[in-house]
Amino acid sequence: MPSGTDISSTVGRVQQLQNIDSLLTKIANREGGSLLFSGEPGIGKSHLLREAAACAKALSIRTISLRCSESDVNEPFALFSRLGALFDIVEPTTLHTDAARFLHGRKTFEAIAQHPSIILIDDLQWCDYLSSVALLHLFDYGFNLGIGFLATTRPLEEANDNGTIANVRTLSRLMTHDQLVGLSKTESAALISQSISTTITPRVQKSLRDLTNGNPFFLLEIARVDTNIKSLDEVKIPRELEAILDQRINRLGEQEEIIAMAALLGMRGERRILFLSLVYLGYEDSTVTSALSTAERLALLTSHDNQYEFRHALYTQRLVSRMSYTQRSKFHSAAAITFANETRYMAAMAHLAQSEKTDDIIFGETVARTAFEISQGNGDHAGSTESGQWLLDNTDLSVAQRVNVLIQLAKSQIAIGRRIEGRKNAELAARLAGTINDTEAEANATMQWAARSDFTPDRAPVIAAFGNIDTTKLRPDTRIRLLSAYSQAVLLVPTEEHVSVTSGSELISSFGTDIAESSRSDSTEAAAWNWNVNAALARKLATDARDEAAMHASLDISYEARVQALLAWREAHRSPAYLSERLATTQQAIELSRTHGDHHESVYFCHILDLMESGDFARADLEIQHFYSTARAGGSFIAQWWSGFLQSGRLISRGKFTEAGQEAQQVFERGRLADEPGRLVVMLEQQTLILIESIIPPSLSALFQGETAVLANHYARALAALGNASLGNAEIATQLITDTLIVLDDPDQEAAWLPTVTMLIEAAHLLHRYDIAAQGVNLLEPYSRQHVTYIGNTIRGPVRRYCALAKHASGDTPKAIDDLLIARNESRRIGDHLWDLACSVDILEILAESDPARAIDLVPENIIVEAETSEMKWRALRGRVALTKARTLLAAELGLTPRQITVMHGLLQNLTISEIATSLGFSHSTVRQESIAIYKALNIEGRTAIAERARELRLI
Repeated sequence: MPSGTDISSTVGRVQQLQNIDSLLTKIANREGGSLLFSGEPGIGKSHLLREAAACAKALSIRTISLRCSESDVNEPFALFSRLGALFDIVEPTTLHTDAARFLHGRKTFEAIAQHPSIILIDDLQWCDYLSSVALLHLFDYGFNLGIGFLATTRPLEEANDNGTIANVRTLSRLMTHDQLVGLSKTESAALISQSISTTITPRVQKSLRDLTNGNPFFLLEIARVDTNIKSLDEVKIPRELEAILDQRINRLGEQEEIIAMAALLGMRGERRILFLSLVYLGYEDSTVTSALSTAERLALLTSHDNQYEFRHALYTQRLVSRMSYTQRSKFHSAAAITFANETRYMAAMAHLAQSEKTDDIIFGETVARTAFEISQGNGDHAGSTESGQWLLDNTDLSVAQRVNVLIQLAKSQIAIGRRIEGRKNAELAARLAGTINDTEAEANATMQWAARSDFTPDRAPVIAAFGNIDTTKLRPDTRIRLLSAYSQAVLLVPTEEHVSVTSGSELISSFGTDIAESSRSDSTEAAAWNWNVNAALARKLATDARDEAAMHASLDISYEARVQALLAWREAHRSPAYLSERLATTQQAIELSRTHGDHHESVYFCHILDLMESGDFARADLEIQHFYSTARAGGSFIAQWWSGFLQSGRLISRGKFTEAGQEAQQVFERGRLADEPGRLVVMLEQQTLILIESIIPPSLSALFQGETAVLANHYARALAALGNASLGNAEIATQLITDTLIVLDDPDQEAAWLPTVTMLIEAAHLLHRYDIAAQGVNLLEPYSRQHVTYIGNTIRGPVRRYCALAKHASGDTPKAIDDLLIARNESRRIGDHLWDLACSVDILEILAESDPARAIDLVPENIIVEAETSEMKWRALRGRVALTKARTLLAAELGLTPRQITVMHGLLQNLTISEIATSLGFSHSTVRQESIAIYKALNIEGRTAIAERARELRLI
């Protein structure tokens, strides 16, 4: 390929560039050749012409660039006149005869052929008729002269079959014809990443690809305007694209409204439904058929069997946006009636929701109620939200009916991520239920009000609402569910401990992930961190719920109520002291779930957390993989992002930081879609740990300083302390530890107590604040058989490792080493490579000065070498420093001075005396004398035995 051709600059067009290269090679050899690129506007035809011109210039091939325009139609022989003028070919006095025009064309081609040349013609479909005739008849003549032809044209099927198009179509058969198609998903992503500085997520890339069918120009124009596309319906179409779309749509003429109805029905649709809807509006079948044929000929859509599909989602959006509001509403009403007559009530509801308030309220109410019932039955929360909202807005419901609809609507809204709206509707339902003394409905509404509100700081009104309900008036099933929900609501009161999304966004940004400004008015402002809860009340409520469920075993207590009671008890007993009881509880919930043939997501999630804390990672990993695959095969968005964080946590513990970061980022995006601020807390924790373990940047330390809401929580401060300690910022780290010491006296030991204390002990030990680290001996020993996790998403290794650090701080080194060896074996058993390495590094650092020989025996150098080639850079660096210190002490014990140790390393590298002297800056005689002293100290005769002896003495 000629120099100057840059394949990477034309994404997805490698084959086309190779065709251009082949054509130019022929022209350079005076063989002649031709190439025709066809495709829709924006597909990249003109860009390929520019690439061809650049390549031709590199080969010293003359380029003659021409462009046809629509105005050429009214200017006979315009193309050849411009071409001849470039070479001073005198135009004949008359162009009325073919002979005169062909003679002029031959003279022009002969002048061009004096030098290797290529004629580039853009938009050949607009060529004037007489020039198209001349070009067709003179094509072989120019080809034989060695001239190259490279032209572009829009799809010939879309244009009227006039004389010019007939000639261009004939030329396309004579030339090498390459019909350009849209870029693939991978190519689209590559083009966007090369052309736009903003990082675009895989979700947005997919939306852009679906929206534009891979048209490069459309892709880039839309991406430059809006890189935060959440759906195909909300994209902003740039004005320049609108003009291109309108140019095509305008050619529909009076048939546009028929094709607009097809667009209203969707990017893909059934011809039969389209015909029925339009017939209802008074259109004739033949008129609809003709309009579809015209649209297909213009390449707006394709039609096969009983289906039609638009080429771009952009066309559907533009067609609908060109309709008047009245027409759009009328068409939606017709579609709703058509689908209702077909008993397709969910589809009917989708159109009914977008039509103006119908005069036939009975029809609308019938459709909405039926859709509401169907969507509740099959778990379609989006459908339930749409139909429920329509019933509230358009029908006269009794208070009791209104309460029921509000409760179901709130449930669906919260399920699809519209949390603020859902909570407001649930609160309204609770108040309305209170006005009619319907305690059952009030309880159900209050439970829904509290659902998925776990990261909202202001929980007092919800707690008060629970307290005001007279539980003696409730059915046993409802009472059990209420007590369970009440317990969980109490647990989630965050008091003043929360991390704001704004400050958290700054931290995320330091990882190279920008957080776009949220355009949602209902987006949650802050994410709470579970701490300082009323554990005693929560435990009492949860125990009462569980006991009543067991007491009423013979009654008709629902499966959901029994499971909820078990999970509430589990959540109320998160202290590490209750681990065995928690395991038994979640196992019971699993058995209930399996008995009812239900994969209850929350049950499996909680069971996985308890398995990991207990150290049963063999079962936990199997459950994680099953949970992960099930969630992605149709699970709720909650299950999808929690299973992803579980997966990311395991990748971190195995030292696979790159994979973990990518997984966490994808899950974070999924949670952001659902207004799930909890994903921020987990993302902060996981990404911070990744940065600490892979040698963190100073910018992270800077973020953890000063007044920031990120540090409002004990756990966050402990995390920040470890981050600063790892960077050597001792003063800041010490202050953060001091501010967090209160956690050591927490009597409830709830939620993040164990991971916070263990991280605090590690940070203090790293800073040699042994007075603080030693406090962990009595606190952690009761839980030494457990493993540390933070809300199940980041595994921090065996508790026994942190017991060891505390014991070393208290002066009990032998027991500390024993614990570290046990913890290391446990980490190896479950595949936690990160914590396996951590234990090895701890052993080296503790024994490096007191017992260097044992340190090297317990931690062979290959462990550190392997770590140095992995992503676990921070631990590997610490291990190398400790190992070097141990070897230096061993050498000193043999009587070697620091200078002799340095010379010895040179000898071990097989350097000559002169080379060692030069590299160290010593004299030749000095190095020679030191070498003799080294041989004497090692009790060897010469350097040939030094490597074996040094290895024997553990010096290497």
